Amino acid sequence: MTDPVFPRLALIGIGLIGASIALATRRSGAAGHVAIHSRTAKTLERAEELGLGDSYHADPADAVKDADCVILC
Repeated sequence: MTDPVFPRLALIGIGLIGASIALATRRSGAAGHVAIHSRTAKTLERAEELGLGDSYHADPADAVKDADCVILC
């Protein structure tokens, strides 16, 4: 297995586009850690149920802390 392109990826917004990026990232191993931010607790809970990320954050500053790549979705 090769090293991930990004050790830590932060996705700000986890709607249709963010979820698609998260799934593709997980399948390909492109990121070692996927941090997800959403404005609503309900959306974060659903993202966690679906296993879209490794960590889930209500505060975007927490999600992007130490991120190697940030994608606004």
